[in-house]
Amino acid sequence: MIYIWIAIGAVFALAVGIGAFFIARRVIAVRRSRQIPPADRSEVERAIAVREVPPEEHLDESRLVEITDGKLLARIAGAVPGLMKAGNGVGNVAAHSGALYRAVLPAGAAGNGLRGADLAGQVSYVAVGQASVLAANALVSVMGVASMVVGQYYMLRITQELAEIGHEIGRISAFQNNEYRSRVFALAARLRQSVEFRIEIMQTRELRKAELAKADAMEQECIQLLGQAILAIATVAGEDAPDFRAYERATAEAQDWILYANALSGILREIADLRYALWAGAVSREQTTSLVPVYAQKVRQSLEQLAAWHGRQARRLGIDVSAGNRRRKGWDKFVHWLPALFNREKKFRAIPADMVAMIEAQTAGGGPTEREETDFFREDVELIQKDGKVYYLPPENKK
Repeated sequence: MIYIWIAIGAVFALAVGIGAFFIARRVIAVRRSRQIPPADRSEVERAIAVREVPPEEHLDESRLVEITDGKLLARIAGAVPGLMKAGNGVGNVAAHSGALYRAVLPAGAAGNGLRGADLAGQVSYVAVGQASVLAANALVSVMGVASMVVGQYYMLRITQELAEIGHEIGRISAFQNNEYRSRVFALAARLRQSVEFRIEIMQTRELRKAELAKADAMEQECIQLLGQAILAIATVAGEDAPDFRAYERATAEAQDWILYANALSGILREIADLRYALWAGAVSREQTTSLVPVYAQKVRQSLEQLAAWHGRQARRLGIDVSAGNRRRKGWDKFVHWLPALFNREKKFRAIPADMVAMIEAQTAGGGPTEREETDFFREDVELIQKDGKVYYLPPENKK
């Protein structure tokens, strides 16, 4: 009987051993499947070529946008150590003052920036001109770096556009609707605060979601304010002025609302750019800017109505904008009746120059300034190093 139990125990031990063997082989196979294949590893571990831009290329340095964020510069130094060494004359590169060095992250690298850490090391660099090849860290998050470089560019461009919009808002005369005026200024201030580039936001999903939620709220606020301005212009255009004084007041009021409408259209466009930058190209341009052309068209339609209103008032009130005068009416016409018999010019009264300028501007059409939308997250990210400073070179003719 004891021999039977010994035999059973031996069979059980053999079965357990065989099972453990196959399980161990399976675990090893799974681990190997998750590693970078030898061919791919050799590709990502190859050196990054960084070379001097030849003088005959005549690179337009006015297009360079300096990268100033310290944390982003540190990320670039990890991703492109050869570029940093070239700029500082470290290692095997003999740098000289004023020399330009270039590294290019291929198209699409920035567009996948939200997944940069997972796709690290799977892109190459292209160099132009003459120089040497430096060793590089092949497993850095180059896609993340590319998206951050382009993101900083968009943030800087929004800041510059907001400065111009702020100048336009400053031209608006202070009138009775102080609450509306304060809301517009507050919206512009909130947007300026949101476009301050912080690398933590671009690389942290939760922070980016919070900023996107703020951008969505600003977009809704902007739409409400813009809709009110459009309605105010339409209201002016819907009522005939009983006399020239009323026409003057209505024209001045319309001018303020036009400035508001154009400024808010610009803010709406910059909010769309902010949302696009926060998404790092993961959401299409069409989706982030879908409301911009819709409201730009609404503004243009209201301006067309206003231009037609000016035409009606000119006929009713005897206004000749090209001559800068209007026919005398009422008591003024009676007083100048006799002099007008000898001098036809006495039949007319001059219109103030600022009034003429407003009428001409409001009847010229126009509307929000159009701008060609760019998609730099889908294009090569070109980094330039000069005298220890790093710059981003936006694609030509699309700044």
